[in-house]
Amino acid sequence: MRRVSSWMCLALGVAAIVQADDVKARSGGQIPAFPSGVEQVTVDVVVADKGGTPIKGLRRQDFTLTEDGTPQAIASFEPIEVAEKPTRTVTLQQHVSSNTDAVKRTARTFVVVFDGLHLTPQGAEVARKAIEKFLTTELHDDDYVMLLGTQSATWVSTRFGLGRDDLLAALKRQKGTARAEATWDYMSEYEALRVDAFRDVDVGARVARRFAASGFALNPTQEEIQKMSRTDNSPNPTTQPGTIDSVVTDKAREVRQDSRIRLDATLALLRRMLEALTDVKGRKSVLLVSEGFVVDLDSKESRPVREAARRANAAVYFIDARGLSGQSMFSSAAWGPSLNPNDATAYAIEADLLSEGTQAVAADSGGFTVRNGNDLAGAMGRIARESQSYYLLGYRPTRSTSDGKFHRIGVSVSRRDVVVRARRGYYAGTPDSASIPAATVQNESFQAALDSPYDIDSLPLRLTTHTFNESSPGKIKTTVVADVEVDQFRWQSKEDRHLDAVEFLLLVANRKTDEVQRYDQTIELNLREETRAQLVASAMPIVRDFELAPGRYIVKLVVREKNSGRMGTVAHEFNVPELGTLRLSTPIITDKAREASGQTVPQLVMRTQRAFPTGTYVACQYEVYGAKSSDADGKPHVSGGYAIQRADGTLVSETPATAINALSGGVVRTLLLSLDGFAPGEYRVVLKVKDDIADQGVEAVEPFVVTAATASGSAKAPGEPAVAR
Repeated sequence: MRRVSSWMCLALGVAAIVQADDVKARSGGQIPAFPSGVEQVTVDVVVADKGGTPIKGLRRQDFTLTEDGTPQAIASFEPIEVAEKPTRTVTLQQHVSSNTDAVKRTARTFVVVFDGLHLTPQGAEVARKAIEKFLTTELHDDDYVMLLGTQSATWVSTRFGLGRDDLLAALKRQKGTARAEATWDYMSEYEALRVDAFRDVDVGARVARRFAASGFALNPTQEEIQKMSRTDNSPNPTTQPGTIDSVVTDKAREVRQDSRIRLDATLALLRRMLEALTDVKGRKSVLLVSEGFVVDLDSKESRPVREAARRANAAVYFIDARGLSGQSMFSSAAWGPSLNPNDATAYAIEADLLSEGTQAVAADSGGFTVRNGNDLAGAMGRIARESQSYYLLGYRPTRSTSDGKFHRIGVSVSRRDVVVRARRGYYAGTPDSASIPAATVQNESFQAALDSPYDIDSLPLRLTTHTFNESSPGKIKTTVVADVEVDQFRWQSKEDRHLDAVEFLLLVANRKTDEVQRYDQTIELNLREETRAQLVASAMPIVRDFELAPGRYIVKLVVREKNSGRMGTVAHEFNVPELGTLRLSTPIITDKAREASGQTVPQLVMRTQRAFPTGTYVACQYEVYGAKSSDADGKPHVSGGYAIQRADGTLVSETPATAINALSGGVVRTLLLSLDGFAPGEYRVVLKVKDDIADQGVEAVEPFVVTAATASGSAKAPGEPAVAR
């Protein structure tokens, strides 16, 4: 077998070409905002009968739509019907992910918010069971699902068919941290709000009586309290008419401060999630699983979260994890002293007021509240079934300006005995955005794109990952490789140069631990025409190395072209293998190489491109790790062969195993595969490697596509069709 001495048949890598031109990269660059505006208002409408069954078959003329009471012409109308059963099976893992082959944007989106900050440990257990049943029985493979945890900062976003196990694993890690039981100094969030914000004397007196009944010393003294007792001898520590005991007010201030911190944290997460859904088309159902929170108008997030829900056109459903409401916790035997009979009614009413804020968010968005029931999973199923049939209505407002004001939307249908649910309105534009610091807007733009469960395809992207050897104790070198299509860049010309910039953000998250690594950079492009033409022909590469522990990960890339403001995002799921076992690196399959200093053989360029013209040559390279060393020479003895198959498994060709020499750099094999005579279609190369000393084998499969021949793709490399070293 003759050794190929020249790799000139492989094109010089684009990265090397760009390096020869004027390219500047800087990390931590600012991420400018991209333009946005309200041109058409879209409203998704659910029409159901009294039993909650969606009504299908409605037409455009069946709907009447108004804005601020003024009738609006329905410019676009689209009935959406989702199949009752999954339409296809989704593969568990893709070798290369792209944002240009995304699922249709009318796919359903479900966001489950596990509000651990407002769930007791007992409520969290109930919530986990209900959510698990909902995820495993009601969703389709093509549904997009996000799981957010307010207490744990969990943020899992995936297509259900791809990430079911990740969602369930993340769900098991959720906990509830709200106070679970009444103690002698317990004060509810509602009581604290009424006392601290509104100086409610009646509520303050009630709390003081409860404190006194538990034996807690107040101001005034216990002796004075007894003197002020009522005829039924129940404590009534009211020092003066119209005043509240100072111990009560101090406690109210403490409880309200803690309540505000937890409320702002929950609402901030909700707002961030809703902002990420703003540009997503289709039915967006947000299931807020909580035991509720009060309305505190002093919360800095109270209004923004409602505005975000209106802009996102997302329906929020409050799932009350308390189930059937019973008596007040102070009525139980565990509480101890009996309550003043005059307070019983107030405690019964308070159970509803404790979740007033949560119910308001749901009602305002076009959703509803599920409470006073123990079948939470059944209620979630109703929400899922309701979203199987809905209508997308679009209109162009008759008003002429984006005034930043709230505009109320009304939707009705020409049917009797039906329930119509749609968002109540929206804010037209954001005229006060100029007052927001530029850096804040920039970060929010990228953050919203990063958080969105859907890929943004305005800028075509492809992304893959390669895992290699152990780079530090317990960590494996993992290379993220992405390609950015630049053929539609809005280049600016200056003399004989083409100017633009690419800003990108990479985030790699461990699915099990929620540990996140991120990297951002701005690449300034100042290119000659021939270099720009090369990038247009073969895309611009982005390559970044990470050190990752074994486990399952998701990587997400956000890219923005500076001149046009167009953005693209793509997400990719991958595994980092366990150490200490026989395994292969991720095979590099490419038709490009670049000259490497001090090496006689050019270095292969990792690319996401897996489509190659028939009649050309493709290089495939892999490394072998974990092979046992021989006692005789101290080296591993490894052999490897390969087969090329069609996508259906039909064998095209097969090369028997031969010894792979252990070089100073490790056990490495490079193949040169001829595609001469290959018909266009999908193929895969199956690599078969054996540790001859340990008598163990391992396989790796790398798919690729053969396309029709091109004018420049008919040349063949010298040497044999496949050469191993």
